[in-house]
Amino acid sequence: MPTLTVTILVVTAALVCMQAANAQCNPGQFTDSTSGLCADCGPGTFNPNGAGNACSPCAAGSFNNVNAAVGCCSCCSGFYQGATGSTSCDSCGGTNSPVGSTSVSACGTGTETAVTTCSQDGSSRLCPATFAGSPTNNVRRRRSVGWSEADGCTKGQRRCNGKCTDVSSNLWHCGACAGTMTDQGTVGQDCAEIPHASDVRCEKKRCVVESCTRGRVPSAGKRRCVKRSSILNGFRQQISDF
Repeated sequence: MPTLTVTILVVTAALVCMQAANAQCNPGQFTDSTSGLCADCGPGTFNPNGAGNACSPCAAGSFNNVNAAVGCCSCCSGFYQGATGSTSCDSCGGTNSPVGSTSVSACGTGTETAVTTCSQDGSSRLCPATFAGSPTNNVRRRRSVGWSEADGCTKGQRRCNGKCTDVSSNLWHCGACAGTMTDQGTVGQDCAEIPHASDVRCEKKRCVVESCTRGRVPSAGKRRCVKRSSILNGFRQQISDF
């Protein structure tokens, strides 16, 4: 009996150690290589799934100015940004430019009406309207109101955050522009928004969770993450999506 007890404790300890070694952080965070703890991405950077030891810089033509972001805002019409990892965009001085412009040479070549300011609200985390009359978007969850297929995009695409997007496979706009209702009554989803998901993808207009952060596992339908029932039987899922 003592031998059996020791064996169970050893197995339990091994599982705990394996869990810690394989743990990933929440979206918008990274694993600090010095401390081994999760830390928020700084302004100008993002991490969509919490994996890895560093956050990615915002691409040229985009920015953010918040901590723990999973995406970046597009530079508005009338603004541009040629550098990566930026927290703001440069002004064209009153002339318009294509949304997401990366060079001053784009100033005066846009089709949308320019806006006077292009900054992110630090408290609400909202991205600015990208052109006069456009809706605002939420940078952390990459939400957008979206436009119809007829707005310059090919069949099967939607214009999300000012860009034509294949919503059948896009992580941030899965099924439709995130947060918008489709003709079939379903709502587009930002897969990176799924709580505790560390590895998630958009497949055939549906978010699919492959793995979760420490202490959780994908649900039976792989739509979300659920708590483990215990260390030893945590490989069994507690509940399903339905």
